[in-house]
Amino acid sequence: MNGHIAITGSGLVTPVGNDSASSCAAIRCSIDNVQDSVFTDEAGEPIGACMTAIDASCQGEARLVRLLVSALQQCLNADKSIDIEHTPLILCLPTRDRPGRPIANDDDFLSAMQQELGRPFSGLSRILSHGHVSIAVALRLARQMLHESDTRVKHVLIASADSLINQKDLSEYETQDRLLTSCHSDGFIPGEAGAALVVERTSDSPQAMHCLGLGFSMEPAPILSGKPCRADGLTTAIRGALEEAQIPMQEMAYRLTDISGEHYDFREAALALSRTLRVQRDEFDLLHPADCVGDTGACLGLILLAYQRMMFLVQPPRLPQVLVHLGDDDGKRAAIVLGSG
Repeated sequence: MNGHIAITGSGLVTPVGNDSASSCAAIRCSIDNVQDSVFTDEAGEPIGACMTAIDASCQGEARLVRLLVSALQQCLNADKSIDIEHTPLILCLPTRDRPGRPIANDDDFLSAMQQELGRPFSGLSRILSHGHVSIAVALRLARQMLHESDTRVKHVLIASADSLINQKDLSEYETQDRLLTSCHSDGFIPGEAGAALVVERTSDSPQAMHCLGLGFSMEPAPILSGKPCRADGLTTAIRGALEEAQIPMQEMAYRLTDISGEHYDFREAALALSRTLRVQRDEFDLLHPADCVGDTGACLGLILLAYQRMMFLVQPPRLPQVLVHLGDDDGKRAAIVLGSG
């Protein structure tokens, strides 16, 4: 590993809060904001969705720009030492093959966001589109920037905005029997959100949450493959993160995941645990904040990390490390080991 990095700040706009503090507090209290959307399922019943409080007249790319800028501004307001012109932005956007992807051109979206913010980011900025695992890829890239790039890079901002609440995405997921509707109970609730994280080199601040290990893999039997899942990909990703952190699975306080309601994901998580935990434990909690905010696409991983940073501060677990694992529909799997400051 080239060096540890620390997450020292966050900004969120979610269905349960317009800033990071309120969003994390609501998730901690298991508060959700599921509402009937304007879209209907095959039975003519409204589809439930987790929507933010942004003006409903603002839709499409403009809505995502507003979510993103609000989350970034929270980070910038909290840390005045961030020099935007010398700070790379890693922008995690929706996967390009999604039917309802609300962004036509990534570069134009970045330009619109910078114009709305009023300031440009460093030329080292990058755009990713890896779905749920985007946050893990972004952390790996941020680590490279902070430890291998020009010494002027003191901070890296990771940000995302995404929404699954649109006709094309909802129709596709309903056709695949993956959406929670009046006709189908084994599905997820769509959501929307904006999120941002501040990443620095390892920090001594008690406000910092450290990224101790990253692991990646591909699942040969993803959810739509029709093949029986043995959690090979997730198991490999978890082992990779644990090996990089040099901490065994039994030293994790709990698992924090992107699971959003589908039985496939729960079964995969159980199988991966059985193949990576070699010491008997009475309990090993599995937390899934998507119950509160819905499936927010590429943004969900950032929400998980912002939430865990808050938990380390206000309710430290018995063990100082937490395992985060994530999976995308195409088979990409990632795991992150987080440690308290």
